[in-house]
Amino acid sequence: MKTAPSARSAGIDAVRVLGIGAVIFGHTFTGHLTHEFIYAWHVPVFFFLTGYLWKRGRTVGDEFVKRGRTLGLPYIGWFVVVSLLVAVDMARSGAVDLSFLGPSGYGGLSARGAFGTFWFVSTLFFAALLYRMIERLPRAVVWIVAIAGLAAGYLFGGWLASTPLAIGSALPCLIFLAVGTAAREVEPRIPRKPLVGLALIVLPLVVIALVQPEPIDIKQGLYGAPAVGVLFACAISFGLVLVAQAIPYPRVLGGLVTELAVVGIAVVLFHPYVLAYSRAHGLPAVGMFLAAVIVPWVVALLLHRTPLSALLIGFPRRAFRRVLDRV
Repeated sequence: MKTAPSARSAGIDAVRVLGIGAVIFGHTFTGHLTHEFIYAWHVPVFFFLTGYLWKRGRTVGDEFVKRGRTLGLPYIGWFVVVSLLVAVDMARSGAVDLSFLGPSGYGGLSARGAFGTFWFVSTLFFAALLYRMIERLPRAVVWIVAIAGLAAGYLFGGWLASTPLAIGSALPCLIFLAVGTAAREVEPRIPRKPLVGLALIVLPLVVIALVQPEPIDIKQGLYGAPAVGVLFACAISFGLVLVAQAIPYPRVLGGLVTELAVVGIAVVLFHPYVLAYSRAHGLPAVGMFLAAVIVPWVVALLLHRTPLSALLIGFPRRAFRRVLDRV
């Protein structure tokens, strides 16, 4: 098996940045078209990348420590920050009600509004741990477990999504990690990667436009049309990787893309609060989107230059070149 790259790839980071932007877009411009064309890939791509960049050989304990640093600490840190911000907003309105801490602390499907993306971080955390637990099993067994997990998602997706911290959703999400790992293995044998990647992106979107299958919404425990939804999500994700890595990135642009990707988890966790705040103050949709993109990324970039970076970004400050990939 070809191992993950020894340094960050600007192409992979570009896919991350694009995915985060798509998540913010999907949370701002809700509607039928968004669910069909954005939800089809914008969250699955991060689970796919986790498998694509998977490194064999770590112990489960090592995986727990790594994911705890890059996912767990930011989860806790931003939960405290967002809770304080929500409480302050309530105090200003003269109606403080801390009951939101109950469902928000429970996490997963119960965490909504300003906490609406926390489920993703906890599910990714548990999916990575679960994948680490089974990686040493025979390849066929790994696939059987992943496919069985997906079947459970189709049958009991709502219940799995309702578990504390959405830990149950980690089981069906294993399929994305397994496909991502397989994609990494077959990639060297693919000719004309940019053209193949473009086809992997365009063809599923054309079929979606024509057939309008059930959309994927992992938070709600929905995995699209049986097999087809996941197949399209993985195809688009792989296509984005192939195309993005074929693009030349000048040093300055590549460095900027990488920096935006490194602080991405802060944007994922903070932008729902900015959206909620913007919506409460009557901003139009375009203004909400711009605020939810610009404010969290600026805040995250500034935090990455402070001692709070380890807690709220998941990396020591300005540690871009000393760490590998987040997910």
